[in-house]
Amino acid sequence: MSLGVIRKVAASSGTIATLAGQPTNPDGSDPCCDGCFDPPECVRAFDLTTDPSDRLVIADRDKRVVDRLRPSDPPPSCDDGDACTTDTVDPSTGCVHTPLGGVAGVTCSCAQPLAPAACSGEPVPPIVGRLFDRACHKAQLAAKAGQSRRGQRAWRHLLRDLHRAARRTGRAAHRRQLSADCAQAILQHLGVPRLSAAQ
Repeated sequence: MSLGVIRKVAASSGTIATLAGQPTNPDGSDPCCDGCFDPPECVRAFDLTTDPSDRLVIADRDKRVVDRLRPSDPPPSCDDGDACTTDTVDPSTGCVHTPLGGVAGVTCSCAQPLAPAACSGEPVPPIVGRLFDRACHKAQLAAKAGQSRRGQRAWRHLLRDLHRAARRTGRAAHRRQLSADCAQAILQHLGVPRLSAAQ
């Protein structure tokens, strides 16, 4: 390849930007063609090299200058360390952490202890633990049965148990048996609002 351009592809959005050289015109003609009169800036393969810091160096013969392209910063890591969320990048707002829903969300929550760090030294009410364990058992049944009638029935029952666990948690907080932070952490772990949608 004797003629060309240097492009950058944004990993998050797939947007292509021209960093150096001149892209092909919409009509299909190549602005870097040898027959062009007063051709625009074009990058030739033999005009490229790297400096000792591995930065790309371009010899711009028309302007008689040497340009260095600074590599763009790597995309930020949006991994929040929570296996129960889907981590994505929104170009306008940044990292987005979406909790898993449905049976997958319950199954993921069941793989973690019900007592969050915010409940250090505060025992989870036994009834809440029993209801959560029962919901986890029904989540396994729902996962195996899929969209069958049996699976839908297990899904409804586990939602009922999680709602009951949430009410018991709220009652314990109202009676000051749990701190507000601990109760909120348990409710978040139960995930009732985001799981109320259909399986």
